[in-house]
Amino acid sequence: GRGLIRSLLIFVIAAIGVYFIYNAGIYAGFVMKQRPDGMDALLEDIPFLLRFAGAFFLCAGSALALLGVRSARWMIALGTACISFLTLAIIFVGGDRSLWQDDAISSGILILLTLPLFRLR
Repeated sequence: GRGLIRSLLIFVIAAIGVYFIYNAGIYAGFVMKQRPDGMDALLEDIPFLLRFAGAFFLCAGSALALLGVRSARWMIALGTACISFLTLAIIFVGGDRSLWQDDAISSGILILLTLPLFRLR
């Protein structure tokens, strides 16, 4: 029972991570096409880096968790924290709702999915 629930949680977290990586890839491709200094622009784009790092930790953590690595839940928690922190930062600086609404929903879902990983053994 518990193992199945844990696996389902991890699969959903992985799917969200893949979704964020996919979006980051589209954004990176767009920036690379639009700007001659595309790579430099991306490396200076803190929201992009936070979102990408969060997505990477979600995917890597999920893969390791499914392989049975106990400490992987900390990697998942770090990914959740990156995306949640980014969302709060955008809201805090007065970013337009369109910039943070999807991330806020994703952050809420990620927090709800990540917390049980620390309860389910």
